[in-house]
Amino acid sequence: MKKLQRLLHQVINFRSKSYYQKNLITLLILASLPGMIIGFVMFVISKAHIEGELKKIHENHLYSTMKTIEEQFSYVEELVAHWAVDSTFKENYQEIDLAIKYKEIHELYQSLLIMEGSNHLIDQVELYINKPTPLVFTKDRYRHLVQAEQINAFDHFVKGERTLYWIKSEDQEYSPLRLVHKIPGGVEQPYGAIIVSLNKAKMANLLRAPYEEGTAFLLTDKGQWLFGNSSRMEPSGMDQAILKEIKTLKNTTDTFLFEWNQSTYSVTYETFTRLGKTWIYASAAPLSSITAPVLIVSKWMIGVSFGILILAIILSIIVSKRLYSPLDQLLQKLNEHKHEHPLPNVNNEFELIEEKWNNLSKESRTLKTQLESQLPYMREGFLLQLIHGYLYSLSESELKERMQKFGWKQDGYRYLPIFIQLFGYGRLEDTEKDDEGLLTFVAANSVEDVLQEIDIDTSVINFHDLSLCVLFFIPGNMDKSEVTKKMNELIHKIISGINHTTQMDVSICIGRMTDSVKAIPNIFEETKISLSFRNLQERNQIIEIENLELLDKSIQFEYPFDVEKEIVHSIRLRMEQDTLSHLNKFVQILSNVNEAVMKQGMYQLLGRIVEVEMQSGLMPNTVFEGANLYEQLGQIREPDEVELWFKHEVILPLLEQLSRKQDERMKQLIEKVTFLLQEKYMEDISLDYCADHVNLSPSLLSKVFKDIVGLNFIDYLTNIRLSKAKELLVHTDMKINEIAETIGYKNSYFNRLFKKHEGYTPGQYREMKRDQVG
Repeated sequence: MKKLQRLLHQVINFRSKSYYQKNLITLLILASLPGMIIGFVMFVISKAHIEGELKKIHENHLYSTMKTIEEQFSYVEELVAHWAVDSTFKENYQEIDLAIKYKEIHELYQSLLIMEGSNHLIDQVELYINKPTPLVFTKDRYRHLVQAEQINAFDHFVKGERTLYWIKSEDQEYSPLRLVHKIPGGVEQPYGAIIVSLNKAKMANLLRAPYEEGTAFLLTDKGQWLFGNSSRMEPSGMDQAILKEIKTLKNTTDTFLFEWNQSTYSVTYETFTRLGKTWIYASAAPLSSITAPVLIVSKWMIGVSFGILILAIILSIIVSKRLYSPLDQLLQKLNEHKHEHPLPNVNNEFELIEEKWNNLSKESRTLKTQLESQLPYMREGFLLQLIHGYLYSLSESELKERMQKFGWKQDGYRYLPIFIQLFGYGRLEDTEKDDEGLLTFVAANSVEDVLQEIDIDTSVINFHDLSLCVLFFIPGNMDKSEVTKKMNELIHKIISGINHTTQMDVSICIGRMTDSVKAIPNIFEETKISLSFRNLQERNQIIEIENLELLDKSIQFEYPFDVEKEIVHSIRLRMEQDTLSHLNKFVQILSNVNEAVMKQGMYQLLGRIVEVEMQSGLMPNTVFEGANLYEQLGQIREPDEVELWFKHEVILPLLEQLSRKQDERMKQLIEKVTFLLQEKYMEDISLDYCADHVNLSPSLLSKVFKDIVGLNFIDYLTNIRLSKAKELLVHTDMKINEIAETIGYKNSYFNRLFKKHEGYTPGQYREMKRDQVG
């Protein structure tokens, strides 16, 4: 395929072709034109003849389909007539006892089932019996007809003029076509009928048009539409238009042209009669589909002629290539894997070769310069993939081969990774989150300056998150003690340089030495994890993996369960200051050991706080907005930052939600109390009674009632009683002592209390209000 594309490109690019090749191609093109002309002439001459033949084929298809329809209808009629006279359908079915004659009922179901499956066009077979009560049997059940509309519909089948006849409901335009046989046949008063409904989908499939764009359908002489092609169960707009046109014609069989949606259709229809019914079968096919074979043949003829032309061009190029194949091979080499525009001012192949040579030389120099500038980034990218384990599928030899391509020596070398982590970022002034990458870059430059002083090959990997990795390529002949000595000197210089340039603390973990490239990812991960054993009280630390086992055995630590309980208790009581104070004490205790212990302890505390939250009826997604708290905590490495994170991201949001939930609960309880006072103000109701009703202590209820309502309990109850007393004084003629008893007071106390609040006695208040109304 590529060779063909190259040959066509050479044909089109005439400026770089030799003179004799252009002339040879032109000659062959002219020799191929007569074949194309002959193809067009044959298309014009044969088109009309083939169109006529294909129209005849279309008409023959119509007659064949109509014959098939008649045969199928005749077969169904014979089957139904045979069933109707079968001994199975006895006259005593009208007197059958449905509760006792279960055997006869079962035989009837079997007969209906066999009848329904005897022909693929049959959709459903029903047996209707009108005596003594109207019943309808199907293959699997029977039902009593109680509605007059249903009974009349089935009685209509029994009252037909013929014993066997086709029927289609005139009031239902798209109802199924049915074949009805009255039973018993040949009597004046039959007691029932066999009703066979044809499957509309299968009839539509039988009537399908020979062309996808065409249509075919069956209709009665009264214009009732029965079936159409495809999956349509009702006529389309084109079907209705053709049906209307057929109604205007008087011939029983005819063919005419029909215009629809700017397309011309050939419509053929014919009539046939079954059991006194006259039906019309019509088929319409677009002329474009009828003439499609002519167009295909013509296209093939033109395509063959065009193929001969292409073949002639290809042959001319193949022949011409033999004459100057060495030059052509050189041109192919120059153009290989190049996608350039044609060069200007090029008159022959030699000028083209000269221009190509100059361009290739320029590209070579450019690529060399770009490779030299990008090589450090490619080396760093390779090491990033290596230490993170992304190259695990490569073998040891493949990894070493790649490292050699990037300029690292491999024979007799061992590998030693060290991990560098910067701390104290939160203590720096005027720093933002985006400054982490800048500080890491400064630290990486400081490390590279130190590494230039040694004669060991190294590579620095910048993770841009206040962490670095240095991979040392240790010569195999260097003694281990010599390596340890150089590493100690070098690491102290690295720590001093980073402290000076970034003003941050440094912890460095020295990994294990290995001679396997595939082992580097595991050793690096082990080295990175080992940094969690650093002492949080020291600023700059050096950790060696080989000494970690001794360090781990020397650690003695007891988890501060008592402080944890104090934190949880303070949270439950919503005591913010106490909670934060206990949190500070908790962090200080954990930070006296190492980072790993601190992390485990803080994870334990976070789990207890989440447990308190869920016990309080709150959901973590609601309080913490779906944040992954454990992931966030895992990214924090310094005690001060851990404490701040707990304060702002965990404790304060939780205390706020607990307070809000408690306030809402108290409001609901106070609403219950006020409602209770409104209902029972006339009784001897007390604060203790209300507190017991809402399951609170009296002192707490009194305090919360005053905070929410704005009045103490007694004043609120007094206002309710006095308001009711005023209403009774003004609008009733009740005596003062009766009103006092009604609202729950004694008469003497009521008089003193009323005058104290209103400035009038109850009697004076009544006279004053009635005078105002009068």
